[in-house]
Amino acid sequence: MKKIAILLIIGTLTTTLTAQNLPRTSPSSKINQVVGLTEFSIDYSRPSVKGRTIFGELVPYDKVWRLGANECTKMTTSTNVKIGESILKPATYALFAIPSKSGEWTIAFNSNIEQWGSTEYDATKNIGTIKVKAFENSFTETLTIGFNNLTNNSGVISIKWDKLMINIPFTVDTDKIASQNITDAIEKGENLADVYKNAADYYKGAKNNSMALTFIEKSIGIEKNHKNIFLKAEILKEMGEKDKAIKLAKEAIELAKEAKSNGWVNYISGTIEEWRK
Repeated sequence: MKKIAILLIIGTLTTTLTAQNLPRTSPSSKINQVVGLTEFSIDYSRPSVKGRTIFGELVPYDKVWRLGANECTKMTTSTNVKIGESILKPATYALFAIPSKSGEWTIAFNSNIEQWGSTEYDATKNIGTIKVKAFENSFTETLTIGFNNLTNNSGVISIKWDKLMINIPFTVDTDKIASQNITDAIEKGENLADVYKNAADYYKGAKNNSMALTFIEKSIGIEKNHKNIFLKAEILKEMGEKDKAIKLAKEAIELAKEAKSNGWVNYISGTIEEWRK
């Protein structure tokens, strides 16, 4: 029994001593991005060029590529996303590419996220695909995936490596989500002056001034303060009614003084001066 115990101890020590924590040749990376009200994340590994010929050799044309190294690249989204003609529901997807010498690449969003590289790639499990054009770009040593050209409702997933770049365009229905959030908050009935003001601020940013004006009037009807009065002034200025906007802004200054909010007093005063130019 003693000999068995000693052997078990030696085995455990050997396992512990030989366990290794070493860096990967292609390090892991994760990027998070919010677009409107949609949360994205992309997990991928980042190989480097290291003097090699990438496209056409290391990454063959007309064959499936994992868009990185090691495990398959994964994208997670918190809301519906439209890519090409496909709607991706909130979930995690594996990303694959089929590069082409012609420059027209196929990008696939696949439901099998538990695979190493593209060894188990099955096109029948694609939830969506899109064809995009690869174009020449400044040299990028290490594969880089990111988000660009962002608006509240759209953007592109940019992939850069070697001397090529591709952009994958997408859209999200932020307006629909925001509208539902506003409706839900109104139905809840708490702090409605702020709820209506926030709704007005959103629609002002979305360039829907008629809706913005409707909501700010509701906010003011519940509780008049320097914040909602000044927001109404900003909306009127956007609508081309500068004189009315300045008059309201002056009223907002007096309300800010009553609230002892010197920061707002200075800000509104400075804005009026800009409007007068």
